[in-house]
Amino acid sequence: MCGLESYIGRQPQERVAIWIVRIAGTATLALGLTLLGVLPSKPAVENVQGFATAVVGFELASTPGHVAGILGAPGTPEHARTVRSMMLGTWIDFLFALAYSTLYVGIALFLRARTRMSRPMLLIVAVLAATMAVADGLENGELLLLCGPLDAANMSASLARLRVFTLTKWYAIYAASGLLAPFLWRVEGRWRWAAVPFAMAAAFGILSIVHLPAIEHGSLLLSVAWTVSYWAACARLRRDPPG
Repeated sequence: MCGLESYIGRQPQERVAIWIVRIAGTATLALGLTLLGVLPSKPAVENVQGFATAVVGFELASTPGHVAGILGAPGTPEHARTVRSMMLGTWIDFLFALAYSTLYVGIALFLRARTRMSRPMLLIVAVLAATMAVADGLENGELLLLCGPLDAANMSASLARLRVFTLTKWYAIYAASGLLAPFLWRVEGRWRWAAVPFAMAAAFGILSIVHLPAIEHGSLLLSVAWTVSYWAACARLRRDPPG
């Protein structure tokens, strides 16, 4: 009887959590696809060594030379085109940051209702979600600043801040992913499938401590994990037997 009462009591919370995942997931995927079409697909001249995409290389640029390689020389057509695309994508990324961080909160709320995830663990994931959103916003501010005219001193200071904000964002994302993975594995059905890419992404996050480009490889797994979680939330709710 206690199991039945517990099952019935958790249903409203679970449904709310799933709707959060559905809404945030829709926004995350839609904005993510938009960013793929808006952001420059390659740097104007050359990327930061070890990185393939211009935006991740720009996020992790550490010298004025890196910025010049990605954006191109001021006054050239390549520079104007790349800066225009990068700035538009960065403005969209403010919304994207809110969407994917909310997605993490929604998944955590679902796991709190469906599994034995503790309240402190839920709060930790929520704090990490807030951290990634704020850090991404601060990172975007620096990227917009770097897209404009800066002298060497101001550019170096901006790049130093950018590195802190960017790493804070990525490590908050990977930490939250690693925390969600074991709880997702305990859920039967489609949700379990998200556990593997979340866990693998977290592993790449750890690897990036010694090999920074691993951040970019892990981001591909994050896209898979977010998509699978969204797919699971959009499927019809299964009624598990009370226990």
